[in-house]
Amino acid sequence: MKRKWKLWMIAFVLFVMTDIMMQSNRAEAKKRTFTLSSKTIPCSSSYRQKPYYNKKTKQYYMINSYMRRLSTTGGTLKLKKGTYKIPGTIYVPSNVKIVCANGVKIKKTKATGTKKVKSTKFLCQMISEEKASGKQNTGKYAASKNASIQGNGKVIFDMGNVNGATAVFVGHASGITVSGVRFRNKKGGSYIWIEGSKNISVRQCVFERKKDVSGLKNRMAVRLETSNQTTSDFSGKWYKKDNTVNKKVKIENNQFLGADVGIGTTKSVVLEKNKQTKEYYQKSITIAANTFTNTKKAPIYAVLWKKPTIKKNVVKRNGAEKRASAGMFGFGVEEPSFTANQISGCSYAVKFDRAKNSGKGKKFPSVMSVIGVTAANKIAATKVDDLSHYYVPNETARILYFRNRTEKNFTITTATEPYQEKYTDASDYTKRKVYYTLMSYMEQLEYAGGGTITVKAGNYEVTNNICIPSNVTIRMENGVTFTKKGTTATDICYAKSIFTIVPPSKDGTVKTISGYNGSHDVKIIGTGMVRMNCANVKNCMALVMGHARNITIEGITFQNEYGSHFMELNSSCNVTIEKCTFEGFKVLDKKSYKECINVDGTDLNTDGFNYDWSAHDKTI
Repeated sequence: MKRKWKLWMIAFVLFVMTDIMMQSNRAEAKKRTFTLSSKTIPCSSSYRQKPYYNKKTKQYYMINSYMRRLSTTGGTLKLKKGTYKIPGTIYVPSNVKIVCANGVKIKKTKATGTKKVKSTKFLCQMISEEKASGKQNTGKYAASKNASIQGNGKVIFDMGNVNGATAVFVGHASGITVSGVRFRNKKGGSYIWIEGSKNISVRQCVFERKKDVSGLKNRMAVRLETSNQTTSDFSGKWYKKDNTVNKKVKIENNQFLGADVGIGTTKSVVLEKNKQTKEYYQKSITIAANTFTNTKKAPIYAVLWKKPTIKKNVVKRNGAEKRASAGMFGFGVEEPSFTANQISGCSYAVKFDRAKNSGKGKKFPSVMSVIGVTAANKIAATKVDDLSHYYVPNETARILYFRNRTEKNFTITTATEPYQEKYTDASDYTKRKVYYTLMSYMEQLEYAGGGTITVKAGNYEVTNNICIPSNVTIRMENGVTFTKKGTTATDICYAKSIFTIVPPSKDGTVKTISGYNGSHDVKIIGTGMVRMNCANVKNCMALVMGHARNITIEGITFQNEYGSHFMELNSSCNVTIEKCTFEGFKVLDKKSYKECINVDGTDLNTDGFNYDWSAHDKTI
């Protein structure tokens, strides 16, 4: 009995499997492939019999007739080499692949040859013609699914400078791919407009420069939007404006040639209900391995994107577009992953601000950009060159500065500004300009592992101590004077000296340097008459070193000490001081007679060296 039961079960399973395979084969058999040329006629005679079928509309109706045929089964439409003039809109249904052979040119036209049919503003929409005839009944991701437009070889979608026309509209769709197409001659509108869709791929396409048209929505090659009633510009009657957001959109390995905006969003969608605010972020946007050349406004214009991935893109501007704008704008962007990008010839590499609409949606609440430490560190690793500004702002704050390890040789004059504008936003920048300028260059040399600074003739008034890192040579030319500025140097130890031989990164730290592990291999060389003038500032010192090694001080005239030492030399080794002059000493309170050079240890108990960064380890 058991044996019969087992045999029966095996037979049943085999029957079910066979039936499934037959159904699958029948389904595959239903999917058809049609190969068309520009001379092919519509597959339905009803098109040819209509009065509006003429030489200006025949290719449009021919392609749409096959789209209707494939709408029930899915399949592939292959277009042979040739020019296809399309005054209307091609509706691409689910499970349909359009494959364009090398030499295909699909051109958007305005002329229809009849008053009964008007041209449209869209070349393609990713929805079936049947659904497109409905009234606001398609929302979420319910338009076409798993459809594609593929170019093999040189395939051109020519928008014919039709004002406001868009090549491909992807709304409420999913699983859509556009690849291998060269888009050109747009006048307003967008080449690809993606709104409220998911699982979208745009790859290996070329987007050429277009005619300039005012308005942000008319300036984008690829446009990403949320389907909101207030902000959406799409006018198709089938389209629900139900706040569906884009998600899982990949734009990869494309070329953007002279676009106003390469990829971007025009509006943020933020709604308030019952005193609660909801931000409609576009999610999982990936922009990777694209090249943006001479974009006018911005290669990437992100508005309300959550955790986008922007990687391995190359942005370059030259000629008239050089430094015209930023490499990326982020408005209301949250924690972008910005890695391995290269940006040159821009005003800023990246610039963040709040998302705040003008015009439509202007009453929506604004949303700030959120850039955490991890996101900022990734941005900081961007390879940048030839920028107007080497920092990244988020609203008014500067969240990071770019640095380059190859830049290590500098010339300083009294007019020199800080390296890459660092500290120029400090509230006391004007009062401490020389200090901030020299510190910015010393910090860069520490990052670069050392280098040289040549100081040209002039008087440099120093308020706080300037820290010198390892492997740095400072050459002071004839006529250089560093003058201590202020009335006293006893308020904080960081203001006591003109120069302190210690890495800038250690200034302000506690017990981080011991032994001879401070700055090393430092040279300060004066040529001709070079002065370090303590200017009779109470307790000022010209030069301080501690835990240093391999130091050379040469050819400096030290002047006008008041109550302390010209030089504090503590717990250091291999120090050479030669060809220097010490002149002008003012006694403090008629009782303080001190050495020009104080040689001592760093024992805190003797109160002879009170810099916090010293471990006070009694190094001799």
